[in-house]
Amino acid sequence: MLPWTWVVAAWAVDADGDGFPAGIDCDDTRADVHPGARETCDVELGIDEDCDGLVDDADPNVRRVPYWNEDRDADGHPGAFVAHACEGPPGAIRFHGGPADCDDADASVWNGLALWYPDADLDGWSSGSGWVQACHAPAQTGWIARTDSDCQDSDPTIHPQATEICGDGIDQDCAGGDEVCPWWDHTIAGATSGEGFGSDVVVVGDGTGDGLPDLWVLGARAGAAWSMPGPLTRDQPQSAAALTLEVEDPNGLDAFYAVVSAGDVDGDGLDELAFGVPGVQVGIVDRAGAVYIRRGGGTGTRTVDVGARTILEGNRFGQLGTKLAVGDWDGGGLALFASAPYDGRAVSNAGAILVTSTFPAGRVPYESVADARIEGITSGERLGEAWLLVADTDGDGLDDQAERVAHTDPTDADTDDDGL
Repeated sequence: MLPWTWVVAAWAVDADGDGFPAGIDCDDTRADVHPGARETCDVELGIDEDCDGLVDDADPNVRRVPYWNEDRDADGHPGAFVAHACEGPPGAIRFHGGPADCDDADASVWNGLALWYPDADLDGWSSGSGWVQACHAPAQTGWIARTDSDCQDSDPTIHPQATEICGDGIDQDCAGGDEVCPWWDHTIAGATSGEGFGSDVVVVGDGTGDGLPDLWVLGARAGAAWSMPGPLTRDQPQSAAALTLEVEDPNGLDAFYAVVSAGDVDGDGLDELAFGVPGVQVGIVDRAGAVYIRRGGGTGTRTVDVGARTILEGNRFGQLGTKLAVGDWDGGGLALFASAPYDGRAVSNAGAILVTSTFPAGRVPYESVADARIEGITSGERLGEAWLLVADTDGDGLDDQAERVAHTDPTDADTDDDGL
């Protein structure tokens, strides 16, 4: 008996496992090539996916056929449609979606049709009405490719980026109405919460020699005073200060309370300033207070005593320098008035106002140079805690002093015959 012999036909072999043996599959090395497969555009490869003997555009069953557009200006953006084929004509580019090139003769213009808005007053803004859609702006002038609601397209000074003039009844910046004018012309902003920036603001004489008055801003809780250079801008930060003065006190009682122009003390043609720091320690006495006479010029940050011509020192916890003023009260020229509301030389905390026109160099007790001393008479009266030197009100040619005494009954009689 002869043994069984198995014979396998060559055409039954399916090497790529696509279900079609080699005798039927025109390329048994590719599973995506066999009768009935999807014919796709592959111009570079020329593969007959469906084994019908035809490839790409020659095969009516071809799928995924791209669209081709002109690109006459070679900007890479499609112009007019030219073909739907596997292989595009020379110069054509494959279309991948998006707007067509609205001007295929100009490489600088490629986006779709734009909206153009009339700009009647030629200020670069439009009211937004009367627009047209075109590739290029209309031939006549006065068309722009934007709109931001020009609220008055007949006036070139009115548009959303115009400078608003407050109080003139005209809405220059199209914000919806005229801006109400603030009562201030300039704003100077503090830098730190709680520093008391602006506790006192004083315009004093020219201490810098620039021909302009000096503006000093005090910070009652910051232990500092700032000189703001002129001319001022409308909005100015504290950091724009030309000079910052600070006080060093071991107890931290370093607040500036007052500043006035003391006049030209040293005869150099420039005014000196008087700074009142009522909490500063003098010697071993807390809260004695001091008045620093110094030039207002300079830059950077300095301690107030460095460079001071005269330092008038208080005593007995009087808090000298709480208030300062300058005036001519006796016809002898300008004098400095400095209050010490807690002075108790006469009566405890009765207060005092000291007057002097003498400013020797160095540190001196205020009492030693005082030309006059105005004292409170009641314990706790605190004379000089709040007062003001005013102009001549009685016609005698001398400045008059108005005072408010703290912690007294306003219905009390005038006990010191000063009319208050």
